[in-house]
Amino acid sequence: KLMEELQTKFIYGGTQKDYRKEDLDQIWEEWKKFASYAFNKSHATCYAFVSYQTAWLKANYMAEFLAANMTTEINDLKKVTELIEEAAAQGIAVLPPDVNESELEFTVNKEGAIRFGLAALKGVGASAVSEIIEERNRNGRFTSIFNFVERVNLRSCNRRMIESMAAVGAFDGFGGLHRAQFFDADKDGKTFTEKLIAYGNKAQNKGDAVQFSIFDDVPAGTDPGASPDLPACAPWTAYEQLQREREIAGFYISGHPLDTFRLIIKSFTNTTLATVENRSGWGKYVNKKLTFAAMVTKCQEKLTRTTNKPYGIITLEDYDTSYEWMLFSTNYSQYKHLFEPGQFLLITAQVVERYTKEGEEKQYNLNPLNIIYLSDAYTKACTRIRIHVSIKDVSENLANIIKETVEKSQAASKKAKRGTGRTPIVFTVVANGQEFTMDLYDYQMKVDAESFVELFPKNLPCKLTLEGN
Repeated sequence: KLMEELQTKFIYGGTQKDYRKEDLDQIWEEWKKFASYAFNKSHATCYAFVSYQTAWLKANYMAEFLAANMTTEINDLKKVTELIEEAAAQGIAVLPPDVNESELEFTVNKEGAIRFGLAALKGVGASAVSEIIEERNRNGRFTSIFNFVERVNLRSCNRRMIESMAAVGAFDGFGGLHRAQFFDADKDGKTFTEKLIAYGNKAQNKGDAVQFSIFDDVPAGTDPGASPDLPACAPWTAYEQLQREREIAGFYISGHPLDTFRLIIKSFTNTTLATVENRSGWGKYVNKKLTFAAMVTKCQEKLTRTTNKPYGIITLEDYDTSYEWMLFSTNYSQYKHLFEPGQFLLITAQVVERYTKEGEEKQYNLNPLNIIYLSDAYTKACTRIRIHVSIKDVSENLANIIKETVEKSQAASKKAKRGTGRTPIVFTVVANGQEFTMDLYDYQMKVDAESFVELFPKNLPCKLTLEGN
């Protein structure tokens, strides 16, 4: 009855606005069909209730909410990365796997941090992880890597699984060893992981020997031998460690390779690879400078078919996407020495229109204007450091901390044979929504920008920005 009343009202109102009755009837019939299955009261009520529950969980159990979503979205790299970033923004740490704390899936520990689940790793089986957790719950935490191989089922927890766990830091909690050691091989080509498994098998077989020694000639308590020595090898670099994490987990766990340069990226870039990758949108950037940061993950040099001259296909990656940049002639030869995998670059480029015949679709090139290492941006791009502080946070204690940081920075840069620094520090005080730059007249602080940024305390009530010309 209500629908009939509303239909009459709708048709009448529409015709009064000079709409055709046939069109109004058609629209109404489509609404009726849609209303029969979509967002009727019961449907809308369910959505509203689920939305309320989700919002309540996020508001009151943020860490648990994010951990559950990470488990659900584990196969979607972009979504998991977004969830990790959201956790960081909320002050919630996302910790790498730990053989003494991790469960199958993402969980929240007693300290409120999110712990990575072991079953999410490539080469790690859920049933083997369940056995490890069962052994840990039954007989207590593992005390060392040797204790671990003495106790777990080495038929299911095999070499590949141990190496996968080691690569992402699941054994870091034991202390006294680092991830590269598991992959170090001796002169016979035997890795430390292989020696661990051999030792663990001997230790577990010792119990079998005790059982039948009263009937056989095998002496009771056969010694499985001493545990293997830890290899003397260099730890992985931060970049290599992160690459291994991504290989095993599908994404970076303990950070992103570009994190070291976040302040430079924030201060000196005006776009990201997402813009660069979208070639269909290049038209609106013609003759404009695009500055972005990226790391080189691959560089292929090939020869052109016509002139037999070298050109490069450089694969770049940032926080969100990757892009293959093809460079020819001097655009390639001028910068080819910078395109080594693992290098971090600050790139300024320009979109230029290519020659096309009349009537043809416009084509564009992205040509480099300047490329430098991100680490060199401190000296080649930064001309001053600005410290922004609210008037309410200005204090003698804050001034002393900044002064101490300046002195530590000058000492560190002098030790690194970079002098005491040439980059001046300026202060901007924010009061009542307005900014005031302080002129220190004769007292001017100059520092080495790189060491100052590295040593500047992250918990101070002020923020840094780097500025250029």
